[in-house]
Amino acid sequence: MVVTRNRGKPSNMPETDLGKRDDNSVDEYEPESSDEEFGSNNKRKKGKAKAAPKAKRQKVKADSQSTTEPTQEPVTTPKAKKAGGSRRKKDLSKLPDKMPVDILFEVFGHLSPKDLLNLSRTNKMFEELISGTRATSIWMEARKPYRVPEPPQFYSEWQWARLLFETRCEHCNTKNVDHVDWFIRKRLCSNCRSEYLTGERDKKKFQVVFNGYEKDAFQYLPHTNSRPFSQHTRDPNYDTREMYWEPDVHVIVKEYRQLRAQATTPEGEGKFEAWKKQRLEYVKECMDHASDIRDICREWWKEHSKDMYDEYKEKKKRRFEGIVSRFLDLNEGYTRADLEMAARIHYGNALEGTDNITTRVWNTLRPKFEPDVKWAKAAREHKESAPAVGGNP
Repeated sequence: MVVTRNRGKPSNMPETDLGKRDDNSVDEYEPESSDEEFGSNNKRKKGKAKAAPKAKRQKVKADSQSTTEPTQEPVTTPKAKKAGGSRRKKDLSKLPDKMPVDILFEVFGHLSPKDLLNLSRTNKMFEELISGTRATSIWMEARKPYRVPEPPQFYSEWQWARLLFETRCEHCNTKNVDHVDWFIRKRLCSNCRSEYLTGERDKKKFQVVFNGYEKDAFQYLPHTNSRPFSQHTRDPNYDTREMYWEPDVHVIVKEYRQLRAQATTPEGEGKFEAWKKQRLEYVKECMDHASDIRDICREWWKEHSKDMYDEYKEKKKRRFEGIVSRFLDLNEGYTRADLEMAARIHYGNALEGTDNITTRVWNTLRPKFEPDVKWAKAAREHKESAPAVGGNP
């Protein structure tokens, strides 16, 4: 599902008043060393080279009938541009400031959840725009074609899509992470789970990491008992242990202390009590429904994976048809059978990629794939020209 830019705030926690967002190259012109500059022992030759004597100036009479030819001014030619000259770098990072939000949302409505997640990582402006409450309808429309289950209580559409469609560890950005802890609702790699999941049974580490933290504050945090096995964290009663995600603990304890300090007035006390009630409801939701949500999402993922594989096969088929059309248009004597044979023996990635075979794609693809097509054509022609064996005389 990125080193997360905002590590301080847990991405999957309900928003409160305090928890909301604040808005080795070589120079081609470098002279090479030569025997004229360096001796055999790789040292420069001593002594200065003698300069050629300057020619003496000759006086020229100013005569109107002088036969001297006028000096021609040097002709300057424009410098040739380098091949593949520099293009102006395209930067879309400031679109949220330059384009009306309604138009941006209209464009976003044609993107898949995965594309929206990638876009939200562009910069902070895009992230705030796409993860905000105004974009809720966009996420709802984006997940409909994929039949995504409804998000659980206390979960925004953006958080839900991030948990389901992201494939990176949300803490360290490690790719291809399959494990989701449904109790704390985070996609985490094994290294991060080993490093940042801590419970009271980890006595030394717990006392160091959470030194001075109020024990009462931990009841407002969901916990898990799942962590990769290691010798120093071995626990025979692992099923009853309670481990907390360290970054979340730091945030919640900070909120807890701030609200408690403001509880000296009736208004502050009311905010503190409302915060505690909301946090307890969130923890109960996580702990009571983790198994149910896990089973629903696993079933959805099986269907989603099958749909993705079917879509991949269709896209690959469309790409091959586009390649066939391009080769047949060459009128080089290639047949469809040649291309099918070449596709079976080709080990490169010519058949992987976009199914829109534009001229640019074709110019890149043809040199990679055509040698196999030529081989298949030669094999077919050799077989066709070979005399029949075992026929009648």
